[in-house]
Amino acid sequence: MGQLHEVLAILPSTKGTAQKIAGETLKTFKDKSQHFEGLLRKYDPLKEGDPGLSPETSPLVTTAGEKLAHFSESFAPWLDAEYQISSTNMQAAATVEIGGLKIENVPSTFLMQLDKRLSDIRQIYDAAPTLDPKHEWHASDKGKGVFQAEDEIRNRTEKVPQHRVIVPPTPEHPAQVAQWTEDVVIGKITTRKWSGALSVEKKYEVLKRIDAVQKVVKRALSAANKVDHVGKKVAQKLFAFINGDIPLKR
Repeated sequence: MGQLHEVLAILPSTKGTAQKIAGETLKTFKDKSQHFEGLLRKYDPLKEGDPGLSPETSPLVTTAGEKLAHFSESFAPWLDAEYQISSTNMQAAATVEIGGLKIENVPSTFLMQLDKRLSDIRQIYDAAPTLDPKHEWHASDKGKGVFQAEDEIRNRTEKVPQHRVIVPPTPEHPAQVAQWTEDVVIGKITTRKWSGALSVEKKYEVLKRIDAVQKVVKRALSAANKVDHVGKKVAQKLFAFINGDIPLKR
């Protein structure tokens, strides 16, 4: 258990780091969806002598769970520092309890901050990418939190000249021949996609838990009344409840 001045000394740096990582995470979720998608596209020629096409690959950079884990780890020290400062100065406290989450003796000053922070946290989770509904997804062997779509297979064709005699030749006239081209299948292109995004159902569950916690916090704030626990931490338990069974690493 440290002294209050020690917590106050590190508060600016922990807050700065938390806000920076929160901003980076939000930007990644909104603007860099390609980081959560892997792809392999290959061409199998069926025609002899076909030079073929080079495979196209795009690696899966990360998963939504891994990004959320990094955000949680960076955001937690800020939450805990604010909690400890509020605990030292508190005049009233209450217990936040819902489902498997129980945080006892939470200072009223921190409850006010927690209400605001939960809104910040919800913004991050609400921005987490979800699986593209255009595909059927199933668990991948690339690790926890990675999904694989059904392979997309399409034909590669080339135009082949065709002809047919319409009128046979006679001693007086040459034959009349019709000419055209037909698309002939010469190979197939297989596209395989991976995604580290969350399922729509999983994201809904997480947002529902955050909303439930925030409602309890608002009620606890109005009923807060005592007990000081300087040095206790709350962030790890909070994020463990919010994340549920989301895989935070592969």
